[in-house]
Amino acid sequence: MRWMDRLHNALVVERRARVLSAHIAPLIPEHAWLLDVGAGDARIASRLLQLRPDIQMTCVDVLVRPVTALPVLPYDGTRLPFRDFAFDCALLVDVVHHAEEPRALLNEAKRVASRCILLKDHLLQGLLARQTLRLMDEVGNVRHGVALRYNYWT
Repeated sequence: MRWMDRLHNALVVERRARVLSAHIAPLIPEHAWLLDVGAGDARIASRLLQLRPDIQMTCVDVLVRPVTALPVLPYDGTRLPFRDFAFDCALLVDVVHHAEEPRALLNEAKRVASRCILLKDHLLQGLLARQTLRLMDEVGNVRHGVALRYNYWT
């Protein structure tokens, strides 16, 4: 593992999962079944289950990593392999900017979620925002083979 990867893991990965799950957990309806789209290593999903034992979680990603905190099912990045309204909520954390067709991804989340979509992504705001976000994306994702499309929205 490169020194940058070790540093990123030590300083960012665990803290990010802890902070994001703490912010997301209160937004989830009681006893909801969530679909975590673009779950990555499923660390956030796992933490959400710890914080909210009343919920259920299914995780999907276009690139299933060899080691994940929860099982992650593969999907093609175009159509989620679930029936309409199969879940109460869809969760998309820092994934929309990786999508080839971001609006199509959001439409798929809308199709499978009967109650809500919980969306967190980066916004292109401020001086040097594009360069900063690109660097963050590369440090966090290149080693995993994640597609970097830099589709940041304002």
